[in-house]
Amino acid sequence: MLVVKMLVVVVALFATLWFSYRFLVVYNSFATHHYMELWFLMFCKTMIFINSAINPILYNAMSIKFRKAFKRLLSCGKRHINHATS
Repeated sequence: MLVVKMLVVVVALFATLWFSYRFLVVYNSFATHHYMELWFLMFCKTMIFINSAINPILYNAMSIKFRKAFKRLLSCGKRHINHATS
C-alpha cells in the first residue's frame, strides 16, 4: 500500500510541476503570437528542476527500502562491526 501511495505522490508532483511547461508548449503550438516571456520560461525551467530535485527527497521520506539502500551506498557496502556485542 505504501508503494501505491508513493507512486500517487510522485505522479501528482510530476504532473503539477511540469504543467506550466506543457501548457506553454501546447499554447505556442496553436497560437498565432507565441508567448515567450522570459520570466515565465524561467519559471517553467525552475519547476522542471524542482521536480528532478524533489524525487530523491520523496523516496527517502516515503520508503524504508530506499533509505537502507542509500545508507548502504554511502558506506560503500561496508558492514559496520558492532564492538559492544563482540
